Amino acid sequence: FKEFQGVDIYTHNGKTYAVFAMFAEGLSIWDITNTADVKCVYTHFLNEKMSDGTFLSNGLQSFDVLVDYPYAYATVGPMKGTQGTQNDKKGMIVYNLKDLHNITTSFVDIPKKYWYSRTTSDGQPTCVIKYKESLYLNWGNDGALQFDISCPSSPKYVRKINIAGDKLLSPMTISNRGVLYAGSTYWGDIYNITLK
Repeated sequence: FKEFQGVDIYTHNGKTYAVFAMFAEGLSIWDITNTADVKCVYTHFLNEKMSDGTFLSNGLQSFDVLVDYPYAYATVGPMKGTQGTQNDKKGMIVYNLKDLHNITTSFVDIPKKYWYSRTTSDGQPTCVIKYKESLYLNWGNDGALQFDISCPSSPKYVRKINIAGDKLLSPMTISNRGVLYAGSTYWGDIYNITLK
């Protein structure tokens, strides 16, 4: 399935690029410098071999991407039919964008011992945001996961953050004061927690 999902924009060497999470397809980068000549300059398929040797199976999806140049971080979660099967994977792909002609990729796997027990039909993570030197992923009924990116090429798991008890959360954002806000997937509520 090819669907444009999350997007982020960056500028490098006088050119502007849009980076899209492409649902089951993977990720694409578009040169949008000249609006009369927008073109795709890179595509990475979720099931193609990554630079670190990782192969991901079919049945996974990418919903969101965040660019913190020279790196981009894209979510990876299971599609509904893959959740709970041997092909179920959860994590993120790290893209090194320094050389558009030689983008390297690596997979950050979230070990099963940290997996949530309930999620939406779109298996999470489906949202990635950054605050200071950390990334935050939405995480089913467990709230959010924090990853340290002080070494940006190798995000390291830090902790789970319970934001709203057992509620399923989807979109998240962080204010410049360090307050993480998350919207409830099925109820008309938002929740917040001040990050340390």
